[in-house]
Amino acid sequence: MPISDKTIKGNKLLNMVFKEFQKEKETISLIPSENIMSDLATKMYCSKSNNRYVIPIKIEDKFFMPGRESLGNIITLLEEKLCSIYKTKYTIVKSLSGLHQMDIIMSAMRKTTSNIITLDKFHGGHSKTRNIAMKYGFSISHIKLDFDTWDVDYVELKKIIKQWKGEKALIYIDHTITVNPLNIEKLLKIVPSNWIIYYDISHLQLFYFSHIFNFPTHKNFFFGGTTHKTFPGPQKAIILLNNKRLYTTINKEFEKTISSIHTGSLLALLITVIEMEKFGVKYAKNIISKTRYFAKLLSDELRLVGPLPHFTNTHQICIDVPNIIDVTKKLASVGIITMPERTLSGKKQKGLRLGIQEQCRLGITKKDLSILSGIIISCVNNKKINKNTKNKVRALAKKLNSVHYVIH
Repeated sequence: MPISDKTIKGNKLLNMVFKEFQKEKETISLIPSENIMSDLATKMYCSKSNNRYVIPIKIEDKFFMPGRESLGNIITLLEEKLCSIYKTKYTIVKSLSGLHQMDIIMSAMRKTTSNIITLDKFHGGHSKTRNIAMKYGFSISHIKLDFDTWDVDYVELKKIIKQWKGEKALIYIDHTITVNPLNIEKLLKIVPSNWIIYYDISHLQLFYFSHIFNFPTHKNFFFGGTTHKTFPGPQKAIILLNNKRLYTTINKEFEKTISSIHTGSLLALLITVIEMEKFGVKYAKNIISKTRYFAKLLSDELRLVGPLPHFTNTHQICIDVPNIIDVTKKLASVGIITMPERTLSGKKQKGLRLGIQEQCRLGITKKDLSILSGIIISCVNNKKINKNTKNKVRALAKKLNSVHYVIH
C-alpha cells in the first residue's frame, strides 16, 4: 500500500528527509567540491540499471554479461568518448570514488617503486594522500608550492631529485586548493624520464575536459579524478592514460577488488559527458569569468589569497579569515554553506575556500554575486545579521533552482 500523507507527517525519520529537501531549496552551496547533475543524468543514476550487475563473463573467448550486452556496450561507449575527448589511448572508469581510486593507484604503483612524492598538505595537498602512501609502505617526500607563482617549488623538488638520484619514483599530486593549475609540461622536463607522474584533476576536471587547460602527451604521465566538482556528474572517478603497461598494471589492481561497477553512476556520467561535449566550453568560461568577478568584489574589503592579478585562475576563491569557525557558522545561519580550511598558503593560515561552479550551473548572475559578496563580507567582518539578510539568501536560493547547460 502507498504511504499516506498523514503517515508521512507522523514519521519522524521521513520528516527529517523532507526537511532536508526543503532546506536545499533555501540554501546556497559554495563548497568547491560539489555540483549538481541534470534531471536526465539523475534519472539515469536512479534508474533500475543502478541495481544491475554488468560483470564481464568469459564465454567462448568473449567477455560479456549474457542478457545485458546493451549496458556493457554503453559503458564501452563512455570509455571511447573519454579517450577521444581527453586525447588519450586508455581510460579506466571502475573507480567508485576519489579515495578509492587513490588507494588502487598507490597499491598498483607500489609494485613499480617504493618512493613517492606527494604535495604537502599545507600547500594544497589532499589530507589523505600521505596516509594511503604510508599504508603501502612508500618512502615519502613532499613537494611544496611557490606562492609567488602558485606552481611547484622547483628548488625543493630538485633537492628531492638529487636525493633519489638513480632511483625510480612516483609523483602523486592530489591538488585540493586549486586556485591555479600546475604546469605539468615544465614538471615533466625537470623530473627523470623513468619517474611516473599522476595528477589528480578532480577540481579542474571540466577545464581539462573542455580544453580550457591542456596536458602534454607523455607515457610517464597520467591523470584523472572525480567527476562531481567542476564537472557536474555523479560521485565517481576516472583515470586517463597513454601507457599500455601502466594501464594494464592499474586495471589489474581494480579487477582484484571490483565486481559490480555501479552501472547507474556510469550511465549518469555518460549523460553528463554528452552534455558537456556540447556546453562544457561555455560553462567552463562562465565559471572562470564569474569567479574572478566574485573575487574582485570580495577583495574590495577582505584579504584574498591566490595568484595575482585575479586571485584565482579556476573556480576557487580563498579568503584569509582568522575566526573561521565563527564565520562558517554565521554564514550557515543565513543559508550560505562554505568550507573552512586549516591552511591556505603554506602557513597555519585559516580561511574560507569557496567555489561557485554549482551556482554557475544554476544560472547565477553578476547582480546575484554582488548581493552574495555583500552578505559574506558582512559575516566575515562580524556585522550584525538580521532577518532581512536571511530573506535575501532565501530569495536567491529559490531563484537559482534550474539546472543550465543540459540536453532537453
